[in-house]
Amino acid sequence: DSKGIERLETAAQIEQIAEYIASSRENSDPMSHVHVVWYFVGERWQEADLDHVGRLQEMCGVVLVVNKADTRTSEAVDNLRRVIREDLPDAELAVCGDPRGTYNWIMEQCAAGHPNSEHFEVDFKRNRWTCGKEIQMKTDGTWITCDNWGDDRPYGYIDLVNFTLRHLPKMCRESFLAAQRVDLNRKHKLAAAAITAATVAAAAVGASPIPFADFPLLLGIEAGLYVSLVAIYNLPVRTSDDAVAAAVGAAGGVGVSSIAGLGLASCFKLIPGVNLIIMGVNSVVASTTVSLFGIATSVAFSKISRLIAEGEAGEEEIEKIINDSAMKVNGRNEAPENTEAAEREEFLLREIEELGAGDD
Repeated sequence: DSKGIERLETAAQIEQIAEYIASSRENSDPMSHVHVVWYFVGERWQEADLDHVGRLQEMCGVVLVVNKADTRTSEAVDNLRRVIREDLPDAELAVCGDPRGTYNWIMEQCAAGHPNSEHFEVDFKRNRWTCGKEIQMKTDGTWITCDNWGDDRPYGYIDLVNFTLRHLPKMCRESFLAAQRVDLNRKHKLAAAAITAATVAAAAVGASPIPFADFPLLLGIEAGLYVSLVAIYNLPVRTSDDAVAAAVGAAGGVGVSSIAGLGLASCFKLIPGVNLIIMGVNSVVASTTVSLFGIATSVAFSKISRLIAEGEAGEEEIEKIINDSAMKVNGRNEAPENTEAAEREEFLLREIEELGAGDD
């Protein structure tokens, strides 16, 4: 984060930033390079801004950011966007606002242009407005209404994430996604890939002809998957934290009954002739167990990540989320056998998004 640019020192400050970007490129580690700059636009877009952005674009990617849009009028934001587009038609521009804790989430008009003073119905309990403008009368005498709506959720930040990712080399993208909590969908994709890899490993372990070998190996796979998901969702796990201990216990319990059954099934591997049948059953049960464990943990971690971002992640809330997520996966189906890795990842992504959106 650079010092705010002062008008009287503009040229000197831009050169200092350019020198810093250039010096970062001297490091042999690409992770230390400056790949993209977020250029925050003030109340007005001036010729000097165009010069500064042009100078920075010579060295790295630039994303323009109109921040605190919720404190500006819709007309002011539209005018600013228009002026910027006239100078930079292809600019990556993110208009961001966070109206939580204010009344700025009540728009002056809906997307169809209907003014709030005449047509908005506001629910202050849910911080949500709906446009009730009557559009067309139906045959039963009732009206079709506009039904455009809005709420106090932050906006524009997913655009900012997507624009930024375009400028990052592959090796930096996963670290960037883990460090931010805005675009959970992208994190879900990383989680689905990790679960798929763990599921394949579990199926191989389940097919092992060695009696009782499955149980400790599967626990190891689940533990490794758990650590991977902690990293993907960037959770500040502390082993001494009671809430985290509860989370590990609850998440580990997702597949307890299946694993217990798996341990019992291992006994039959001692019986010649039954071995091949049990190997098939164990392979399916093992992959299903790990898959459901991964889904439940991903759903829980995504919700915990949101709570942390909002400063509301207490021990009771975390434990409740983990337990609820574990209960949700009971009875869920696994991806069909012989499913290709890409198809399995898509299946897991749908499951995580569906269960994760259930309480939103």
